[in-house]
Amino acid sequence: MIGAIEEFIGSKAYLMVEDRASQESLQVPISGEFTVDFNTLDLISLKSKDKTVLDLFVVIENNSQDVIRKEKLDILKRNTRKIIIIAILNN
Repeated sequence: MIGAIEEFIGSKAYLMVEDRASQESLQVPISGEFTVDFNTLDLISLKSKDKTVLDLFVVIENNSQDVIRKEKLDILKRNTRKIIIIAILNN
C-alpha cells in the first residue's frame, strides 16, 4: 500500500522491477492499495544472466520526473519469491 502521495503535489508512483546486474527495469503505475499481476509483465526482457536477481522498489517521482523516493520492497518469504521469479524466467 502506498499512502500520503498527495503530499507530493504532481507526483506519481510506480512499482519498479529491476535486474540487479544490468539495472534494466520495468515500471508499473500504482496508487493506494495495489496488486500487481506478474504474469502480465515481460520479466524475460530483464534477464541479463542465467541466474538473474530481480529487485522490487516503490518509486515516487515529482512532476519533473526526478526520483524523490525509492524504497526497496523486502519480502518476508525471500526464498519463495526467488523460486517463483526463477521459475518464471526459466519458462
